Amino acid sequence: MLTLRIWLPSAFDTRKLGFASIEVDGGAGGAYMSVRPIKQEANGQMQPRTARLADDVEAEGADNHPRAWRFERMKEFRVLRLWDQFKGLAVNGFRDDATRNAFHFCDMLLIAGQGIDIDPFSPASFTTHARSAAILSTLATNASILSAHANEYLKVRHW
Repeated sequence: MLTLRIWLPSAFDTRKLGFASIEVDGGAGGAYMSVRPIKQEANGQMQPRTARLADDVEAEGADNHPRAWRFERMKEFRVLRLWDQFKGLAVNGFRDDATRNAFHFCDMLLIAGQGIDIDPFSPASFTTHARSAAILSTLATNASILSAHANEYLKVRHW
């Protein structure tokens, strides 16, 4: 099972633009996936880590409860594989425009979970690459778009 959480932007604090994360808990394994940057321990004793649910809740504020969507018919192994590829870069401090945007990244994970091949180096057909490029060009950039994509998947494509 895959759980998408979306924190909406704050009406009172313009610096809080909202956030999104995904949690996988199923037969393929489990992981909490958040692109929120966190401070690492200065002494270097701990292994670098990515943000946990508690980190996201604390950063968004206790009064801002996330909206949640649960997906049961996802290809969890594809989502976990994509997360493992990203996680290595994330803990080493790598950031670019795409990975900074949590909505964009979570939408990409949802697309991978639907079985759509988003790897540009895969041996997929030209048709598959064209289709995935078109889908990737419409990835979410805010909470509203990601919510709409999640709702569409649950109501239309999930069944």
